[in-house]
Amino acid sequence: MKRKTRYHVISRGALVLGLRTRNAHTNSKSGCCYGYFWNYRKNTCEPCIPGYSGINCTAVCPYPTYGHGCQGLCDCNEDMCDVSYGCKPITKECLPGYGGLNCITKCPYPTYGENCQGTCDCSKDVCDVSLGCRKTNTRTTACMPGYIGINFTIVCPYSTYGDGCQGLCDCNEVMCDVSNGCEPITTECLPGYVGLNCVTKCPYPTYGEKCQGTCDCSKDACDVSMGCRKANIRTTGIHF
Repeated sequence: MKRKTRYHVISRGALVLGLRTRNAHTNSKSGCCYGYFWNYRKNTCEPCIPGYSGINCTAVCPYPTYGHGCQGLCDCNEDMCDVSYGCKPITKECLPGYGGLNCITKCPYPTYGENCQGTCDCSKDVCDVSLGCRKTNTRTTACMPGYIGINFTIVCPYSTYGDGCQGLCDCNEVMCDVSNGCEPITTECLPGYVGLNCVTKCPYPTYGEKCQGTCDCSKDACDVSMGCRKANIRTTGIHF
């Protein structure tokens, strides 16, 4: 009796799995090893292309890493960092204030501008890497009179004025200029007031324009503008 030959149908998936087990970079349970993927054309496990890793090479290198096994490190911003090759070359000129590879390095203080050729003559806090000293006046070593603080944004509080707010106004707030102090008055003082900016009261017993009048009453009853506040001419009392 002739012996029958038996044929076993092997599915494509089983065939592939069987081929994978013959490769040095396969795992009998999950297929290709970590860091490898299955090449269906070559029927073998191959290492991930640069920039990818993990099982079946599905994990992209996180910024700033790149290359084989994500071992490289980009020293440029994320937009310029290619996961496979690293920093993309820049052919254009760097912006003012920046230089170096991929233009990410700021000009060191006190330099600024294109190719860091400018030099700031102000403090580091107000030296802009692109434009130089951030100043509102022509001087670069001190604030303009009447202003203090970083970038000179704080106005001298009343009654101070001038450089570093060291001056003191002896006039009212309306007449106190933050830069120059008390503004001069060109008109005559009101009766009862004299001196710079008319802030000084006539001393007792004087009163009136330029303090020419004289009170003959008590200090409490002597008005600096009008004189004695009485109903009679004399201020010593009414006699009956």
